[in-house]
Amino acid sequence: RDMERKANEAQASNFVGRHVAYGDLIKVRHSKTKGLLGIDIGRAPKLEPSAKKIVLHTRDSDPVRFRITPRFKSLAEGNTVCYGDSIALVSVDYPTESLHASEGFSSTPIGVVHEVNLAHEDARTGTAWEPHCFFPYTMHNDQLVKLGDVVRLKH
Repeated sequence: RDMERKANEAQASNFVGRHVAYGDLIKVRHSKTKGLLGIDIGRAPKLEPSAKKIVLHTRDSDPVRFRITPRFKSLAEGNTVCYGDSIALVSVDYPTESLHASEGFSSTPIGVVHEVNLAHEDARTGTAWEPHCFFPYTMHNDQLVKLGDVVRLKH
């Protein structure tokens, strides 16, 4: 298990800095907890019981892999993803479902809280996500998303 993790890390380090393209498969990692997005089949989301609940897994065994797809037909698989593009994150394990933000259900001092889940929705009409550079003042001035970049996903 430990050898597999080390092999995965070595392979991932070879790809760091490569531009992300539409059609690429990714795992989404939370920067503070280092947890990966995963599915909890045993519990249903509060607002949309027909959807699958998204949780943060601390182990690498149950992550959800997503295919990055363009939200609009003007872009196609193989095109490079730029910061601010409208993208959809489609599950590889459940290809008819994508990452979805439900309507806000509670208000907090920092804004409206949304529930994120995996739901049946068309990638072209469902929740649009926009990658934004987490570190706006980096050494490079490139607008292209690269593997290894820390990004904020906004909807």
